[in-house]
Amino acid sequence: MSDMTFQAHTLVCDWPDCDQTADPDSFNEDWLHTDDGRDYCPEHWHIDDQLDERITGPDPTPPMTAQEREEFIKVLRKYHDRNTAG
Repeated sequence: MSDMTFQAHTLVCDWPDCDQTADPDSFNEDWLHTDDGRDYCPEHWHIDDQLDERITGPDPTPPMTAQEREEFIKVLRKYHDRNTAG
């Protein structure tokens, strides 16, 4: 048995009132790490469309409902079929 010890750091989201911790096996791929040393879970950062960069805060765009997603897929298929028909 080894007597070697090391300190470990568990990421905790720095967004107010969020107690989300990072999964140690995920290598924190989905977390935002800012230059000021703060860390944000996937729910508390998004890519700003105008700036095209990652920023803190939840995505203000509401997710699609199942019905909206189904309609979007129908329109996308029609568009795809029109553009691939020879």
